[in-house]
Amino acid sequence: MIKKQFGDTFFDHTLHAQPEANEGDCSLEKMLKAEVKKARGLKINQAVLNLICGTGIPPTIIDPAKWKNVISTINNTVTTYGSTSFVDTYIPGKSEWITEEEIQMLPKVKNFTILYDGGTTKAVESIYTIYVTTPHLQQACFIKGNEALGGSHSSFQIANELFKVDFM
Repeated sequence: MIKKQFGDTFFDHTLHAQPEANEGDCSLEKMLKAEVKKARGLKINQAVLNLICGTGIPPTIIDPAKWKNVISTINNTVTTYGSTSFVDTYIPGKSEWITEEEIQMLPKVKNFTILYDGGTTKAVESIYTIYVTTPHLQQACFIKGNEALGGSHSSFQIANELFKVDFM
């Protein structure tokens, strides 16, 4: 199994892992209302995160006043996070969480295929990715990305990157 440290990474910043708020000496009714409001807000923000990640729409769609009007029409006590919060924290957190879930599934799969692909960005930077596909669902699981800056792109270098990954 790939060993990952999740101490202070994006994994700690998923919407699933929000800390509980301590309301101090408020009445039980106020605390309950605050927790319900907080839970509703997290549920809506999770739905927004799923919308952004699942459709590929730009996260900036949630910044204009028209978006805020839609959300306030649905529930005027809830506000969604801004696009920078999603881009900087919650989307990378969800990505890391999904990757870890997929990696946990791999030891149960037989006969998977390892894919190693390389490409170049518009800024002429080399990027290599490692995926594993499962036979029955043909689901691709992202395992690792490598910027490959300054390195040679030889078969030795590619094999070295592949052998660094421990799937089980």
